[in-house]
Amino acid sequence: MKTLLVFISVLYLVHSFSLEVEDEALQLLEAEDTVDEEQRACIQRGQSCKSDCDCCADDWGQCNFWGTCVAGTASDCFDKKKNCKVKPKKCVVAGQNKRNQG
Repeated sequence: MKTLLVFISVLYLVHSFSLEVEDEALQLLEAEDTVDEEQRACIQRGQSCKSDCDCCADDWGQCNFWGTCVAGTASDCFDKKKNCKVKPKKCVVAGQNKRNQG
């Protein structure tokens, strides 16, 4: 009888650990989904936007006065790096003047 009780206790422990691992995996998947959702929210050049952060499909893109994503400058890229959730990948290009590299 004691052996049966120990066996059931071990099974319960294994089951509870597997549930913990499963919960952690589910949380990681949910976090990845929110990151994908933010990246999917990026607006391409020429489409309507509300702020420079919306124009994140292009590193140098900015939202102009009329609410359209247009080509921007390196300073727009550095501003987006400071202020936006989705950070630009590369604000400096080869051959760019050293004083304009942030």
